[in-house]
Amino acid sequence: MFGMTLPAATKMAETRFDKAWDRMPRSERNEFTKEDQAAWVKAEAEKIMAEGGVRQVSPPFDAPAFANDWIELAKRTAGARRCRVMCRGDKRDKDGNVIFSKTTLRPVQGWVPYIGAM
Repeated sequence: MFGMTLPAATKMAETRFDKAWDRMPRSERNEFTKEDQAAWVKAEAEKIMAEGGVRQVSPPFDAPAFANDWIELAKRTAGARRCRVMCRGDKRDKDGNVIFSKTTLRPVQGWVPYIGAM
């Protein structure tokens, strides 16, 4: 299942803060308090939830029905957004043609949206 949950967005925001902290001059670091840091991380997490991409947020499931149950639970408990069931399949270009590997001459495999009877 791919989507974005609040815990995943918060973890990404904390990583972004750590990188921003490393680039900050010492004078700016001294002005930051723990409350400022928490507010920055919370605002960044909300931004990620609103407009960030999706990522794998659950282990693979045996059947789409299990994934749909997980999506419903994640939306209720973890504030999941933009949830979708994905499966392994052939990657396609913008025209719908299968993309082939230049080295193996086989179709490139990747995560593609699941289209089936749900």
